[in-house]
Amino acid sequence: MALSQKHRAARYEPFLPQMGEDVTEALLAEFPAGEGDEIVTKTILRAELAELRTEMHELAAGTNRRLATVALGVTGGLITAGGGMTSVAVAAVR
Repeated sequence: MALSQKHRAARYEPFLPQMGEDVTEALLAEFPAGEGDEIVTKTILRAELAELRTEMHELAAGTNRRLATVALGVTGGLITAGGGMTSVAVAAVR
């Protein structure tokens, strides 16, 4: 969750005398300053990775189906062409 300037100041003041300016600023740098700077938790990361894996598996399955269809088509074409060539060879021998 991003900290507002008001909350950042409230956290800055108590630590400043004890830890000094550099350490206090380094500590506050770990808290996101805006919505786009939010920290990603392990739970969020795992959920996003699971969604990505699902999409990748779906894409791979679709690709495999298309490749199988092409392979069957090519095989059928070769069988048909081979049958035609056999007929030509038999006719030439007679």
